[in-house]
Amino acid sequence: MARLLTLCCCACRSANPSGAEAAPIELGQLDPTQPVKARADATIRTPYYQIRASLPEECSPPRPALGSAATLRLGIELAIEPTSDVQVPADPYYARLVDAERNVYEATLGGCGEPLAPTLPARGQTARGWIVFELPRSARATTLLYAPELVGASKTELDIELQR
Repeated sequence: MARLLTLCCCACRSANPSGAEAAPIELGQLDPTQPVKARADATIRTPYYQIRASLPEECSPPRPALGSAATLRLGIELAIEPTSDVQVPADPYYARLVDAERNVYEATLGGCGEPLAPTLPARGQTARGWIVFELPRSARATTLLYAPELVGASKTELDIELQR
């Protein structure tokens, strides 16, 4: 069963107008029964990997025919780096976007930049790319959920607050 980890910090662009990178959030030994929250644009370190999710950006569809006036595409750039020998997949399949009404959106194909390609980076390697979500223009994206299947460790779900 997936356990929700909510990670909390104040390292978002609005709290850090200088643009300097904030200190990483160290989670150490996580207690999966305790909620912990984080905001986008901060580096979050778990016992097995570190992840950084950008603030969301509106994207163009890869082809104009795929666009709709009623929907928008939001992209979030992820950087995932394993910090242990546990295999940590970098894959859009493990990401979901949640809006203010708790509607859940799965990742879709392109439009913001180089997509996050499914890969298993080794310790010290960083997988980087965009995950794109299509949602109604009226929706307000609030949370990025990322729950990779870890080989040799318990599955955890990161809950990253977004600000638009």
